[in-house]
Amino acid sequence: MTEPLAPVVDCEQYHAALPVSDVLAAVTFYTEKLGFMFSFVWGDPPAMAAVNLGEIQIFFEHGTPKPKGCALLRGRQR
Repeated sequence: MTEPLAPVVDCEQYHAALPVSDVLAAVTFYTEKLGFMFSFVWGDPPAMAAVNLGEIQIFFEHGTPKPKGCALLRGRQR
């Protein structure tokens, strides 16, 4: 008996990860002012959250804001 072949999956996404001093305030601003949809919040107090706009997802991580840049995370599976 032969093993079935795994399906070919071509999935590519990019996630901006923004350090923010107040995770919930960032979620509130992006959802109420910019039209993003709430995705999730993690931790108590919140240490990470995400919002979506179409196929775009932005992560907010509790930390020191870096106005000169952010991390862009790439997920890819083939």
